[in-house]
Amino acid sequence: MRFKTFITLLFVLWALVPLASLEGWPVARYTRSIFPLETSDTFCSSVLVGANGVYLSARHCHESGGPIAVRGVEAKLLYENADVDLLVVQAPVFGTPLPVAAKPPAAGAEVIALGFGNASPILTPFPAIWIGEVEAGISVVSTGAMQGMSGGALVTRKGQLVGILRSDYGVPPGTHVTDLVPLEAVQAAVKQFVR
Repeated sequence: MRFKTFITLLFVLWALVPLASLEGWPVARYTRSIFPLETSDTFCSSVLVGANGVYLSARHCHESGGPIAVRGVEAKLLYENADVDLLVVQAPVFGTPLPVAAKPPAAGAEVIALGFGNASPILTPFPAIWIGEVEAGISVVSTGAMQGMSGGALVTRKGQLVGILRSDYGVPPGTHVTDLVPLEAVQAAVKQFVR
């Protein structure tokens, strides 16, 4: 029953996606908070959340266990959690930390997904619609996010981080539903590592 409800909600919200646009979003402001994250076997995105150089990303971006670099500079691994797919690293501060939201947005709220899609050196913004939690610990958004955006940010109109992009959620291909590192895990990492 939950899956059927989810699919119904998905199609209702998917119909709203064309209404979402980048108009009015201060995308240039976010470019100072999202940076490429490279490992020996992949290219992803990372989000600066602390003035002490703490960046968050998706843990699956570090499957190899090798060295990590943010914007081409070696980063120190602080924490990995495979259960929620969270990676926390420390590197030089290249920009402005993105504040973390206290609570998730309401279902149907416009948000923006930001990351380096297809290993592009240019930050790629995608309008998105917040769907919300579909099962314990799994929140999803409807967006056109693409490979390479894992570890990128999901940001509200207030400029607050509400999730780290993780992967395509288990729905039919082409539906562009992306799941997130839970906001609670993001908040806990910021509380533990940001000074």
